[in-house]
Amino acid sequence: MDGRTHTEGNCGIVLISHGNLAEGMLESVQLLLGKQEDLSACTLYPEQRVEELMQQLREQVGRYGADHLLILSDMQYGSPFNAAVTLALEYPQVHHITGMNLPVVLAAVAARNAAQPDPDMDEICGRVISETAASIVDVRRLLAEKLRENIEEEDPEG
Repeated sequence: MDGRTHTEGNCGIVLISHGNLAEGMLESVQLLLGKQEDLSACTLYPEQRVEELMQQLREQVGRYGADHLLILSDMQYGSPFNAAVTLALEYPQVHHITGMNLPVVLAAVAARNAAQPDPDMDEICGRVISETAASIVDVRRLLAEKLRENIEEEDPEG
């Protein structure tokens, strides 16, 4: 877990994952955007119990308040996801998006930063999902389409 400073009224974003993924995402965001306040990582390793992750998440609720906490988990139905769902059952105001990847984390940070000083968590989540839905691309197919478009532009009669 990262000990970033907390700005009162700011939305906290917590990245959770199996292994080092969440910490790597945090490092990548800092590389691209610089140091970010109120962004942290909680990880689950094979030797840990899920209850340890749950305790870390409860600490984040205490830090930000349930209504100002966004959890991004690595994959649906994995143990970190299940921990976040359990937390959301305890604190229904907590927001949780799963399927974390770098575009999702960057969009969450950008949406959160743009929403200050009074973030609307539903709006932030909606923005993240709508902006990143197309972030997974079959590059081979994309290149074939671009090549086909270029050929058509060069020879419009085909």
